[in-house]
Amino acid sequence: MANTLLGEPCKLDGVYGRPSAPEHREFASHFFRLAERWLAEGKIRNHPLEIRTGGLESVDSGLQDLRDGVVRGKKLVVPLNVGA
Repeated sequence: MANTLLGEPCKLDGVYGRPSAPEHREFASHFFRLAERWLAEGKIRNHPLEIRTGGLESVDSGLQDLRDGVVRGKKLVVPLNVGA
């Protein structure tokens, strides 16, 4: 749970909740420093982006392209102009 990486408890009902875990925060602090360095050094990189136009109407076709294997090895991004 991402909350514990920030030193916060995960407030979910029943067995799903988790108390804060200092060791998770310590791990996250170390890991994200390493990840930033690796990104800067080019040792790791993000997937190439494919930006789709058309807002929410184009999300379904993008998902279908993923299912059909038309898009591979890319992160599909659909900008939503909310309130524009």
